[in-house]
Amino acid sequence: MSVGTLYVYDEIINFLTSQPSVEEIVEFKLSSAGKLRIRQLVEKQRRGIIHESEQVELDEFIRVEGFLRKLKVRAQRRLNTLYM
Repeated sequence: MSVGTLYVYDEIINFLTSQPSVEEIVEFKLSSAGKLRIRQLVEKQRRGIIHESEQVELDEFIRVEGFLRKLKVRAQRRLNTLYM
């Protein structure tokens, strides 16, 4: 696992362990640095110059992003239930 992946994982883990509210979960976004790293990896992949370790990093991010999307959907459902 590369430093970039660890950074993105750390950012997400730090957020989740900060006991965020349901609203904060719905609103969570990666930092500018995290977004930049992902954009760089996607661009390298698009150009066909991505290294194997970078591809693993990108694949892992895509997996984690799927988890976050599911988490946000469930958090939004909970909010909708609370405010009905």
